[in-house]
Amino acid sequence: MIWSEPTLVEIDMLESALGETADRHPGNRADARLRETAHPSRMQQSLVVLRRDLRLEDHQALAQACRRSQSVYMLFVFDRDILDLLPEKLDESVIESADADLTRLVSPGALQREKLARVAQTHGFGLWLGTPPTLDAIGFQSSDLNQLKVVIGTVGAQQLLDDFSQRIDRYDQARDFPSLKGPSYLSVHLRFGTISIRKAARLAYRQANAGAQTWLSELIWRDFYMQILYHFPQVAQRAFKPEYDLIRWEEGPQADADFVAWCSGQTGYPLVDAAMRQLLQSGYMHNRLRMVTASFLCKDLGIDWRRGEAWFAQHLLDFDLAANNGGWQWAASSGCDAQPYFRIFNPVSQSLKFDREGRFIRRYVPELGKLPDPQIHAPWDIGGLSAEALGLQLGRDYPMRIVDHDQARKKTLARYQVVKKLPT
Repeated sequence: MIWSEPTLVEIDMLESALGETADRHPGNRADARLRETAHPSRMQQSLVVLRRDLRLEDHQALAQACRRSQSVYMLFVFDRDILDLLPEKLDESVIESADADLTRLVSPGALQREKLARVAQTHGFGLWLGTPPTLDAIGFQSSDLNQLKVVIGTVGAQQLLDDFSQRIDRYDQARDFPSLKGPSYLSVHLRFGTISIRKAARLAYRQANAGAQTWLSELIWRDFYMQILYHFPQVAQRAFKPEYDLIRWEEGPQADADFVAWCSGQTGYPLVDAAMRQLLQSGYMHNRLRMVTASFLCKDLGIDWRRGEAWFAQHLLDFDLAANNGGWQWAASSGCDAQPYFRIFNPVSQSLKFDREGRFIRRYVPELGKLPDPQIHAPWDIGGLSAEALGLQLGRDYPMRIVDHDQARKKTLARYQVVKKLPT
């Protein structure tokens, strides 16, 4: 994860460091160049630029700065080039995820404040020293992370890790079932660095059970996708396998209508709809369901994976470019080590296998709550009179399915033939 480490620079080097950020690509190679700059054995003062490791524990850049400097200052940059592109500025998790201890560090003296202010003004950055700014000050709207049940900061991360450590041995068996407490729920904290990836990996590595080893493999996948993004930055816009960019995705009014139905959880496929509604209501989606919904968009609706990737990026609190991109390219079969194009998830089979009793579906699609377990996965198979007897009228209370999976599968196999026909 070399590209995700915070940057250690001397204050006098700050201007050149910030100047490099304007043209950095998604892999953040500028950070690697910064780390290659000279590190004198002892410095009067150092500046640790925080990006996504918002903690004091197990923080390599901070540790090096403390060892090599008499005075250490910390800086977090709210980059307008990033913030101004956000369609809705509701995510306050960057601010609230920061360890409370970070806000209590001593502010730079007058000379350093003047120098930092001059650099910030030159490069168009907002600058706050000491207490973090209010959300209003940087254009965000207020949101309630407590209502979303997001525990914040390093204290919250440690609570989640302690809880998960008591059930990590069952992770391999429970992780695929969205109605069970199977995941670690640490994704937001790994995203913002309020927990060290080394601490998480150490916990898993030191246990010999299958659950811990499975979780460790998931952490390795996370790192793998970061390495893919670093070494192949073009994946942020294009397929990892160039030939997959020749696929002709559905476009036009019908495709747009299908995309809206997918986004809003109104496809007529209960598990898909429950997952999409979970995302909208909580900013989180269970990992198994990320695969199911992504496959449905690409291979049932024939819609470009990049549209779904952008929707997830907009709504996931744990959004990480590398992991999100890697997951979507895996589902679309265009990524590195992706599933083969002819592997197409059947949303009904997935529902029967991973939510057989419909507990997750009933939570997010309450209009189907009265359906018996066997019928809740495919309500279109219920006869009209039987459905009405259960208080359900398809097309009024719950949408008719917008696509037939069997027909969509045939279209997808035909769509992907352009890849198969390419000369090797």
